[in-house]
Formats: sequence, structure tokens, C-alpha cells
Amino acid sequence: MMVIGMSVSGYLKEMFSLGAVYAASGGFIFVGAALLLPLVVEKKRRGENRTT
Repeated sequence: MMVIGMSVSGYLKEMFSLGAVYAASGGFIFVGAALLLPLVVEKKRRGENRTT
């Protein structure tokens, strides 16, 4: 996905301004972190249950 993302970024920069591409990238990072948050919480909960 990293190679695909870097390949697509050149085309996106030609279509949009660099600021818009950075803003979209930040938005995707935020969405990805929000999707992974439940996994982190579940892992932490399982770790706490094992120690008690």
C-alpha cells in the first residue's frame, strides 16, 4: 500500500493543491487511527483480565 500511495500521490498533486493533498492524508490517518482504536482497547482489556 505504501508503494501504491506514493504512486497515486503524484497524480493527486497534479489535480489538487499540495495543501489539499496533505489535508486529505491527515484525514485518512485520523480515520485509520479511529478504526484501530477498538482493537487497542480490546487488547488492553484482555491484558488486564489476565493479571487479575
